[in-house]
Amino acid sequence: ACYTAAGDWQRVQGCLEDMGEVGYTPDSDDFARLAEACARSKDVARAEAFMTKAISLSVQPNLSLVNAVLKVCARAGDTAGVERWMARMREAYDLAPDLVSFNTAIAAFAEAGDPVAARRLLERCRKVSLRPDAMTYTPLIRACAPPRGEETSSGRGREKAGGDDTGPAEQARLLLQRMSDERVMPDTTAYNAALHVSVLSGSLGHLWRIYDMMQAEGIVADAATYRTLALLYARCGDIERAEDILHRARLDGHGRGVRELDLLLSACGNAWPRDNQKAERTFRDMLAAGIKPSAQSLRFLQMAMGKDRAFELAEELDIPWTAPDGRRPGTRTRAAA
Repeated sequence: ACYTAAGDWQRVQGCLEDMGEVGYTPDSDDFARLAEACARSKDVARAEAFMTKAISLSVQPNLSLVNAVLKVCARAGDTAGVERWMARMREAYDLAPDLVSFNTAIAAFAEAGDPVAARRLLERCRKVSLRPDAMTYTPLIRACAPPRGEETSSGRGREKAGGDDTGPAEQARLLLQRMSDERVMPDTTAYNAALHVSVLSGSLGHLWRIYDMMQAEGIVADAATYRTLALLYARCGDIERAEDILHRARLDGHGRGVRELDLLLSACGNAWPRDNQKAERTFRDMLAAGIKPSAQSLRFLQMAMGKDRAFELAEELDIPWTAPDGRRPGTRTRAAA
């Protein structure tokens, strides 16, 4: 187990050989653990080699082993491999895919940007009388997000104010509604995914409609929920509204860390006119609370205050600063000089 966790495959192979010499044959569960350990490095070839090794030792693959190989293919974004193993599961090993198999395959296709294939798998899951759960639906909800480049940066999004019947946020809401109709136990992660789709779509209407659904279902908001709600207002430059939402988060027992303060800094940078005084207070509060600024903190500070003033403040507070081009503000290239 130690060698597997460390990715020391040479020693793992040595252990397998030693087992054979003392007359012990690893079983299917042993090979499943070895194959699943390949997920971290996304090493499909090695996971499949463990399957081949098991078969060579006359070990009959069980569902855990096939699901482990399936998981590695999914982590690697190898949708062709996922499709191949979903088929081989029944054809070669006479095994019926379980909910873990379908959830893994659905997530793989959804994350690869093929929601149509992911939904087809959902229908197959139902046809074999398996009941989807929140882990089935969450990747489908995430896949509703608009393609990169079509995201909106403010609440004045592409979706209609009253709610577009075909837009990404509406698709995410309908999936949540379907979960409720089918009595699938929802969770915070699924709702947060739908809220994030609303942010990327720039739809304030859907953002709060989905949050209201969350409240009605009795789902407890977590820190990520509040950050997502505040994010759209921060993109609009609505400092007061973003701050109000983050204050509600604190009342609910969620601490204020670098992500929350970065949201406020970005709101200052997106506001018009930009609120450099509020940005400075927020940055000073961050340091006073012992929170280390992130690279994004400095970028948002620069957006709100301007490059030179932001650098002066960082220098005053003894915060290392590197501009995006690798140079300190105020320096010039040799060509410019």
